[in-house]
Amino acid sequence: MQPINLANHDGSLEAQLIDLYRGQSFLLSRLGTSDPSQLVALVEGLQEQLVAIYSESDGALGRLPVCRPKTAG
Repeated sequence: MQPINLANHDGSLEAQLIDLYRGQSFLLSRLGTSDPSQLVALVEGLQEQLVAIYSESDGALGRLPVCRPKTAG
């Protein structure tokens, strides 16, 4: 997926919508969803699986640098 580059477009609302729909279509075809909350849940689930895998192997969790997102509040 290419980032939105309005320099290549006329900057119209139509061009922005085309880019938006292109991005959503890409996410839908590759990941099965373009819903932000589902995508976040997917990434968080993968992170949990990775932590579980490394924690099962000889206490490697202490050596694995896992970055957790900052929570608001």
